[in-house]
Amino acid sequence: MANIVETRSTGVPGIWLSQARTQTLLSGATPANGGSGNTWLAGELLLASLNTCATSLLHAAAAEKGLALSSLRIAAESERDPDRPDHYARVHLGFTLGGVEEAQARELVEYFKRECPIYGTVSRGAPVSVAVMVAD
Repeated sequence: MANIVETRSTGVPGIWLSQARTQTLLSGATPANGGSGNTWLAGELLLASLNTCATSLLHAAAAEKGLALSSLRIAAESERDPDRPDHYARVHLGFTLGGVEEAQARELVEYFKRECPIYGTVSRGAPVSVAVMVAD
């Protein structure tokens, strides 16, 4: 099943409205591109997507294995490539897991790396297609 997210302008400069299923999210442009900085930015949403996928998969895998994962914190950060504006120079995910041994924590994170399509796409790339239409 395909995921579908639609985003449209709101009439307020630099603020966008995205909808997926019945959920709504405000996001916006960076201050350099006319945004206020008061909404989620695209790069932050990418990091949040990685964190959300990881959190879901780690909790599910821990439960399946009978591990007592008592806490999970993921700090995600990215840095733009100054020489290639359409790339990130790096993306880093820092995992802190509680209630499990180090080997178990590493096994859970490896499971995330194998199973998360967002991580797989970001870490290895994927073909992207683009369609352009003009509204009446």
